Amino acid sequence: MLSLTSASRSRSLLELYSLCASSKPTRLAQNSAILASLTCRHPRRRLQHLAKLEDLAPAKTHTKSPTLNKPVKGLPVHSSKKYPVLNPDQVIARALKGDSEHLYRHLAFHLQNHDFDSVILLYDRYADDYHAASSTAAETSQPKEWASELEVEDENRQRALHCAAIAHAMKESFESLLQAYVKAGMPPITRSVRKELSWKLTTSVAHEATILSYINKLSIAFFVSNPGCLAGYIKARSKENASSTLENLYLRILEAIKGPDPFMSACESHQSSLPISMTEVAWASFLSGFVRCQRPDLAEKLWSDIQELKVYRGSGLWASLIGAFGELRLSRPAIKAWEQMVSQGVEPDAHTYRAMVRTLFRDKQPELGWQKFVEFQQIEKSADPALRLSVYNSVVDGLLWSQLASKALEFVEMMKKLGPAPDVVTYNTLLAHYNRRRDFQGLQEVIADMQASGVQGDVYSFSTILDALLKVRRKNAMELVLQCMEEQGVEPNVAIYSALIDHELRMKDEGHLRAALSLLQDMERDKTGKFSPNNVTYTSFLTNLHRGHWLSLEKRKFYQLDVLQRMRAKGIKLTLPDYHIVLKAAFEDDDSDHSVRSAMQYYADIQDRGIPCVSTTFYIMLAGLIQHGEWELARGIVKDFHQSGIKPTSSTSRLMYIVGQKTLSM
Repeated sequence: MLSLTSASRSRSLLELYSLCASSKPTRLAQNSAILASLTCRHPRRRLQHLAKLEDLAPAKTHTKSPTLNKPVKGLPVHSSKKYPVLNPDQVIARALKGDSEHLYRHLAFHLQNHDFDSVILLYDRYADDYHAASSTAAETSQPKEWASELEVEDENRQRALHCAAIAHAMKESFESLLQAYVKAGMPPITRSVRKELSWKLTTSVAHEATILSYINKLSIAFFVSNPGCLAGYIKARSKENASSTLENLYLRILEAIKGPDPFMSACESHQSSLPISMTEVAWASFLSGFVRCQRPDLAEKLWSDIQELKVYRGSGLWASLIGAFGELRLSRPAIKAWEQMVSQGVEPDAHTYRAMVRTLFRDKQPELGWQKFVEFQQIEKSADPALRLSVYNSVVDGLLWSQLASKALEFVEMMKKLGPAPDVVTYNTLLAHYNRRRDFQGLQEVIADMQASGVQGDVYSFSTILDALLKVRRKNAMELVLQCMEEQGVEPNVAIYSALIDHELRMKDEGHLRAALSLLQDMERDKTGKFSPNNVTYTSFLTNLHRGHWLSLEKRKFYQLDVLQRMRAKGIKLTLPDYHIVLKAAFEDDDSDHSVRSAMQYYADIQDRGIPCVSTTFYIMLAGLIQHGEWELARGIVKDFHQSGIKPTSSTSRLMYIVGQKTLSM
């Protein structure tokens, strides 16, 4: 932990002793807290002094400050309010409570004056205290006041990190930056913050390149330390065949592992002093992504890299590889992978059997799928009960997928007699099958079987039933579902309410609109969390409003703004699939000006939040803008697409060609 030098500490102490001796009694307590926070070297004890200091901080602002009461030259201004004069300890105390704006402005001031040592010193102190506070919370298992605040990533915290990264880049000290980054909880830096703070500190191209390199390395560290985020990003990109983007990301991770200045290890089991480690989930995600992108060369390279780096290729990696082949319905390479796994001495387990069974059934190989299941029965008693049941459920799904419904029902009966007993996933698979076929007799039989077996339905179960009833316009659909839920002892939830709201809005009159708003208000008033509205609820509402040609333009605008304000009040944000749905609906609005304005606003929100667009996003935007004759805006979307590195589909390429031809002739 960095601290004040002996000279500066002594100078500060002398000044404080003098201040304490000459101050009025009303300030003695505050001065004592400042003195204690400076003299204390233990992080956790200093936190206590900082908390006391924060409580004693003056509420009034002072106008004599040459720095904090004025905008920092060259930096964006985010608030017009004046700031109280705070010393570094007070700044850190506020940052630990979730108010990072003062920390950012202090760092930005020092940075603009090229005082990089002060930037590093202050951010390191903040990181040390953050780490100490989080360690204290973990040991006591008590939610601290600061903990709930810091769970929400505010932009000022990202800006503070960005300032620290620039200072460390100018001092060429990435290792120290990474240590502080880990201690500070590894906050991400969104694209909007990066663009906002991309001011030039020097004309040296080398320094600018170093700063960008440090920021990119922190992004890599964040991704690898959050395998779930990394897996989701890879899956989204692989669906759009963005193999070049995935390849670049993978190569950057390899550079971080085996480059000249490594800062992460290849495997969690490796003994290493490096603070970041790749996980099996991360390796498996890349492997699946390359297979989905139909890049066997990259998959082979990854497999070779794993071997070179001595990463253990366990059943989890093999299951991911086989499962990726299954999504593409490629049973032959999956069979070869299975044979290679066995030849290398890896014992197949429930994970790999489930992936293999599913792959064979999906590729229209039900006989081979059944044979592999029979093989699994030889070892199933040693498998985890939950994983064992998942293999059985994969067989049920496979038989239904192969149009062998009677065999699937016989298999479920066998499960009842011999085990494992069918669970809600088993019955949901049957419900989804009969819903797709609009077989209401089959639905009723499955519901009756669930009740007879004592299996309680879940959100998916009742949503499927409601969806089936709404498809045939049953007026009492909700009453029937609620009755079914009551019989099974299930209370209504957000999925049921959201489906009902969507049904009311599809009636296309203001009476049903008011009924939908009433349901939404009931959900928003819910304090139990059982049926509070989510992103799906609001997506449905916005979609129906954009398509509500039966409403006047003024009312559409009014209700759209009302829903967006409700979302902000609840802190709910749309996902990329939600944006796709709403964008399509927005372009269907009969008022061209309102249509384009709404769509461009949603697109701007996607960019500002740093959500990586996919080919579908650009296709929707191009198709809508072409439809409304907005060629200049469409040309901007084409430019964004080229910068994304995504491989265009034939449909997207056709639209980009149309835009290019039209804008050339203008």
